[in-house]
Amino acid sequence: MTTRRWLLTAGAAAALVGGPLAFGARPVRAPAVSAPELARRIRGTAGLGWSGLVETTGGLRVPAAATFANLGPLLGSDQRLRAWWRGATDWRIDRITGSGETDLVRHHDLQLRWTFGSQRAVFTPVSALRLPDVSDLLPPTLGRRLLAGARDAELTALPSARVAGVAAAGLRLVPQQEGGTIRRVDLWADPATGTVLRLAVHATDPDRPVLTTGFTEVDLAVPPAERTQFVPAEGMRVSVDQSVDAAAEANALTGVRLPASLAGLPLRTAADGRLGVYGRGPTSIFLLPLRATVARPLRLQLRRTGARRDPAGTLGRTGPIGLLLTGWRRPTSGTPGSSAGYGGVPGGGFGSGYLLTGTVTDPLLRRAAGGLVFGS
Repeated sequence: MTTRRWLLTAGAAAALVGGPLAFGARPVRAPAVSAPELARRIRGTAGLGWSGLVETTGGLRVPAAATFANLGPLLGSDQRLRAWWRGATDWRIDRITGSGETDLVRHHDLQLRWTFGSQRAVFTPVSALRLPDVSDLLPPTLGRRLLAGARDAELTALPSARVAGVAAAGLRLVPQQEGGTIRRVDLWADPATGTVLRLAVHATDPDRPVLTTGFTEVDLAVPPAERTQFVPAEGMRVSVDQSVDAAAEANALTGVRLPASLAGLPLRTAADGRLGVYGRGPTSIFLLPLRATVARPLRLQLRRTGARRDPAGTLGRTGPIGLLLTGWRRPTSGTPGSSAGYGGVPGGGFGSGYLLTGTVTDPLLRRAAGGLVFGS
């Protein structure tokens, strides 16, 4: 199956955003709140509702592989998103383009995707092991994930700013996790509720963010239920797909158990039940076991687009995001991997592999891969 979406996560990933001049912000007076207290409020917003218009800007060049087909627009271009959020399992996001819109709707354990004018809507079950989508770029969602596990010593207050008409309190996170590639995260949030309104993640260049996301319009009230409901138009074809992407397929692999930690990074427990993300704050690795039918063509595509052979597998990088796909040769007698191949996935077939990607250095990716292959 061809993967439709890919994560770097951390929540992968892993997400990145813009500075105080973006969206025309200007300093304002906001209610005083300490940096640790604002972070606590932000982390507690999973159940809050809101609606608004979001604009994101990304400058990451994603490998031209079919597996990453939908990642390019997420991290490498500008996006306009109209979103209605009633809770972690009840929301709707319209991605607005010059030719129409593409809608993503979450309703409890089902997710729906449809494109304006296609006359076709596809329902898929939500898997605990999933790849990212546009919901991961929304400021409140991304802000919570980037602050997960952040320590008080890593936080400082920033000057307040007006964002989408709200006097927002500022917060800076400078992660002190060894092996991370994100240097700082700047956020502005409603001081009363903790809802993140804009955020920016910076890597090597302190003045140029790798991704920005923020509201240009926002309503902090819970939107009415009809805003997130999907009513098919007359003549629309509605179908069900059992796996939304390769991550959902991986969830069905027998014999695969996610380790409790990777390279010293603990398995993260997400509010939405998502699995496969390791680390804290913006320093994270996403682990995805891939069947041979997905891993083998992906390995070839990555090498054609600049990834290189490495003793740990196939290694590539785009800005602060690294990627390593294990499993590249048949094992000799006594080496790990058995019939799956060296570094392969149990039950995944020869040529299968573990995809590790995240905002970490190459040495940390190799160390994580070594733990999977050798159990160290």
